[in-house]
Amino acid sequence: MVSDEVKQLAQGVQNKLRDLIGSEKFVEVYKSVRMGLKQKRDGRKQAQKIVAAVDPERHAKRKQRIAAKHREHKRRKIMAMKIGRWMR
Repeated sequence: MVSDEVKQLAQGVQNKLRDLIGSEKFVEVYKSVRMGLKQKRDGRKQAQKIVAAVDPERHAKRKQRIAAKHREHKRRKIMAMKIGRWMR
């Protein structure tokens, strides 16, 4: 989660860049950056699918590790909510 303050700062920087280099050039560069990020993500996703097909045991361990991390974050969030309720 990104705080509102950081979002506003990023939006301000984005607007300054747009004013500095011009709207057309900004849109072109912004689009190319987003496309590059999408290609990287797709490549990682494809690599994970290959690992799942070639080495299912390794893939299962990875999934278990991710699920354990998710459970831990959820437990921490619930504890924080309980403490917040208790403090009122």
